[in-house]
Amino acid sequence: MQIDVVQEIIKIVEILPEDKQREILEQAQSLVKADIKQTIWQRIRAHAEKIPDEVWDRMPSDGSENHDHYLYGAPKK
Repeated sequence: MQIDVVQEIIKIVEILPEDKQREILEQAQSLVKADIKQTIWQRIRAHAEKIPDEVWDRMPSDGSENHDHYLYGAPKK
């Protein structure tokens, strides 16, 4: 006798409170997204979108020109 996995999952989820159901939904959605092949640039963009605007606002605007200063403490150019 083989268990129908989907039906078993539904039975379990139905008895859980709504907040737990939402957690399971989010987990399932993240599993689906993980299975979808993404380019490295898509992955980087997805991570960058999670960074709050106030953090981006603190990033130096001259980082490419003065990267030695920000990384090693060298004098700014």
